[in-house]
Amino acid sequence: EFVRTGSNLIELKNRDRWIDIQQTQPGTTELTQLLDRYGSLAGVDNETVIVAADNIVMEISTYSTETEQSYRFPVENFNQVTQSDTNLVLQTNASRKWLAGNYINLPPTVFQSYDISTKVKVVSFIYKTLNELLPDQVDQTLRSNMSRWIPQTVIISTSLYPPLDKTLFEPIDYTLQKVSRDELLYNRELFRYTEDFNCTFWNYSIRTIHAGAWSNQGCRTKASNTTHITCQCDHLTNFAVLLRLSEGNISEAVQLSLEIITYAGCGMSVAGIPGLIAGLTAAITCGVGGIEHYLNSQGCWLSATNWVILAFIIPFAVIFVTNIIFCGLAIHTMLNTHKVSQESGDLQKTKIALRGLCILAPILGLTWIFGCLLMISDNVVNQYLFAITNSVQGIYIFFVYCVFSQK
Repeated sequence: EFVRTGSNLIELKNRDRWIDIQQTQPGTTELTQLLDRYGSLAGVDNETVIVAADNIVMEISTYSTETEQSYRFPVENFNQVTQSDTNLVLQTNASRKWLAGNYINLPPTVFQSYDISTKVKVVSFIYKTLNELLPDQVDQTLRSNMSRWIPQTVIISTSLYPPLDKTLFEPIDYTLQKVSRDELLYNRELFRYTEDFNCTFWNYSIRTIHAGAWSNQGCRTKASNTTHITCQCDHLTNFAVLLRLSEGNISEAVQLSLEIITYAGCGMSVAGIPGLIAGLTAAITCGVGGIEHYLNSQGCWLSATNWVILAFIIPFAVIFVTNIIFCGLAIHTMLNTHKVSQESGDLQKTKIALRGLCILAPILGLTWIFGCLLMISDNVVNQYLFAITNSVQGIYIFFVYCVFSQK
């Protein structure tokens, strides 16, 4: 009854309610902890107990420390498991269909890590709908201002009791089937599907309002194809494969036009020293931490997932504020000259101020205000304004200060 109640609670019809709860409370992560605790307290004596409900399958079994057999959950032929094979409580036949292609495998060395004669209880769960209900909280290794990570597989977990306080002799494997793009629940107007995946686990030790966060520490991809992904991890907990959603559902045509504007404008404007500085920065950063520490996964830009982005943000903020002050002082000086203050009306002063702003803005880098707006709202209009005003600065300065200069 406890497992069936948990299964009913994680029905997708309750998704909106769970989202509301998880604004201030752990929610579904606390539910998984309660279920695991229930499994750890269940009395099992040299037998295997399986409880299968619509959205949850639980298995409790015991292993000897001298075993030479690996542990697999769910068993390979779960659809053929019968009451005579195990202590099976099958609450719905529908629960068997979604298990195919999803399993976790523990090598025998995991049990051999315990002291001799220890009876090890193995508690495993697999959740059909939990991937759509868990919070999208991620740790620093996955966090990005331009992305969102969501589980693209079912959630599977295995815990050992008594808990193993030693490092695993060899990693555990888990293979999960990817949820198809059409079946994923996410805001398609705000986010774009990518092919970027990450083997992860729910780390309860990270302090958040959700009692943890997704992390990829100690986990890595072993193999993958279009339908499945196999991961290796050095520890046990709730596992999943996260899919990265890119912020901003930009069409290929818009993306191509932005790239053409940027490359064409910068190609005409950038030469010599700027290119040398950029090259040296990339070489130093990549030499210290590798290319992933320098590049953003979405394009040729500094990574926002580590400290490297601060090398841009801090100097830019200081220079930007300073330039705004100087621009204001320059326009103020222009408007307060004897000739302008005495002979010009308000309309003429406004025209002079706007002309001065247009002349000074590119030199002082004020067009990067559109870059600041992109950090707040990554919409298409801001992207076009940013790409156009910054990529053609070289040509603009040439015409304003050389070709059209009265001097």
